[in-house]
Amino acid sequence: MNDRDRSIAHHLPAGSYIVICVIDEGEGMSEEVLQRATEPFFTTKGMGAGLGPAMVHGFVQQSHGRLEIDSKPGKGTTVRMIFPLAAERAALARPEPVASSGEEGYAEPQTILLVEDSDDVRHVADNYLRSLGYRVLSAHSGEEALDLLDRHGRVERPGAG
Repeated sequence: MNDRDRSIAHHLPAGSYIVICVIDEGEGMSEEVLQRATEPFFTTKGMGAGLGPAMVHGFVQQSHGRLEIDSKPGKGTTVRMIFPLAAERAALARPEPVASSGEEGYAEPQTILLVEDSDDVRHVADNYLRSLGYRVLSAHSGEEALDLLDRHGRVERPGAG
């Protein structure tokens, strides 16, 4: 075990982990930029939404893992996503699908209004939500979402009556 591995192991509960490492040999980040890299909407590029690192950070945290970013100007960046291994397959089980209206005793499936400007991300999210049994209204923009609502009726907020 090298010094880097010992440092990672020191900050995590005992157990088995998998590490996904992404190395970028580009220009790297200053300490000031590195400290803000996972803030939502923070970007130094002057374009884009600045959500990539924030979304990765959120995903890793929701998975009970750890995100580490090492970067030095002129030396590039290394991102480590450290995930605990599941003790059994049940730990990775997907949520129960929402029952369809055709099943006795169940109400209409819930409808989700999905608004995402990236076609690829919207397509993946739409397919996943449908696989869970949701009815999905998918829009590319806020304006398109409002048009969908006008055509398809009201979408209830979770917990709203």
